[in-house]
Amino acid sequence: MGNICLVLSVVLAFCCGETVVSSDWPQFQGPNRNGISPETGLAMTWPETGPRVLWKVAVGVGYAGPVVSDGKVFLLDRKDDAQDILRCFDLQTGTEIFSVACDAPGYTPHNGSRMPVTVDNGRVYGVGLMGDCYCFDIETKALVWRRNLPKDFKIDLTRKNESMWGLAQSPLLHGGLLIVGLQCADKSMAALKPETGETVWTAESLGYQDYTMPAVATLGGIEQLAMPGGAKTEGIDSPSGKIAGISLRDGSTLWSVDGLWKCYTPIPPALALSDDRLLITGGYRAGTAMLQVKREGDGFSVKELWHQQCGSQIHLPIVCEGYLYANTREDNRDSGTVCLSVDNGEVMWSTKGIKGARRFGRGPMLLVDGMILNLSDSTGTLCLIKPSPNGYMEVASAKVLEGTNIYANMAFSQGKLLLRNLTLMKCLDLRSP
Repeated sequence: MGNICLVLSVVLAFCCGETVVSSDWPQFQGPNRNGISPETGLAMTWPETGPRVLWKVAVGVGYAGPVVSDGKVFLLDRKDDAQDILRCFDLQTGTEIFSVACDAPGYTPHNGSRMPVTVDNGRVYGVGLMGDCYCFDIETKALVWRRNLPKDFKIDLTRKNESMWGLAQSPLLHGGLLIVGLQCADKSMAALKPETGETVWTAESLGYQDYTMPAVATLGGIEQLAMPGGAKTEGIDSPSGKIAGISLRDGSTLWSVDGLWKCYTPIPPALALSDDRLLITGGYRAGTAMLQVKREGDGFSVKELWHQQCGSQIHLPIVCEGYLYANTREDNRDSGTVCLSVDNGEVMWSTKGIKGARRFGRGPMLLVDGMILNLSDSTGTLCLIKPSPNGYMEVASAKVLEGTNIYANMAFSQGKLLLRNLTLMKCLDLRSP
């Protein structure tokens, strides 16, 4: 994806005669920002005590997940409502290699760190809670540049319909640009120069309260950025935000539509699928929609293919072999963990109402070696699930974390799963023996 490397290396190990593939996890939701790992060699059974814990480290209160590049784990941590801290750990041992602290005072509801950083070509890019956008150099262990997005783009961190919970952005590197959502009243996103942080372009506002991120999508044969905007309020009759395609060249709007899907606060990014389809999901009674964006002459046509009431409030669903898997707990509805047909939105199964079924809430999930790793946000239980439209098929489970509000994105690299609760990050060995 752009200059972000998907580094696939063949590990000198064999499992059942097959070469084990290993990969970095250098950004939000992995190599392709879709929650899918290309790795193989996943253990399909776990010990009674659960997967082996390789190491664990204390972290500041927050929700930012880790990323992995070149054997190093990177986390944008936060300390005492005063500093953002880039921390770098050794993937094998958990030893802290270096840290870089930047003063960034401030506090918001649900306080703490927010999102994973992005690693590319020896540099680390991240956005802190109070809207500071950073570029760090790994070799020199130093800050290269920094911009305060609220100051530069007039983002009001106290206004309810802007960013009262701080900024939650994981920068997207693509086509020589560093792209971030701005969460402000009059602009939806900005493209910056990765080398200097200078602004290249900004895109028009798409709506109101919006915590999602731009996503690369090729629609109608044109590579672009797709992003939904938020509705003004949760009311049924309130104005909805736009869903739009934004030009990578200059930030102009290629197409936009409103009224097809309304979400008070979009959080998961859009996901581009084959046949010019765009998957959008969210909480606040928005549900999940599949759009098709076709090229027509010099413009585009947008059609809703289906709309299903259950939606994922925080995390991007996993799409595997024609089916969508999501944890659908939100403030106003809970359909449990669901499987939907990508073709027509039909609910193949749901754990809601099943006696004794696992409750994953708003927890994160990944797909590795054809298997789903699903983490409960309220119990810290990790489950290995075989994706199938025929029903929920749990293969293994173990309690791996304590606490609640376990919302952070997980990461997977070299057979290791990295995950965290509000104050502790762990590394688990999930390789096949």
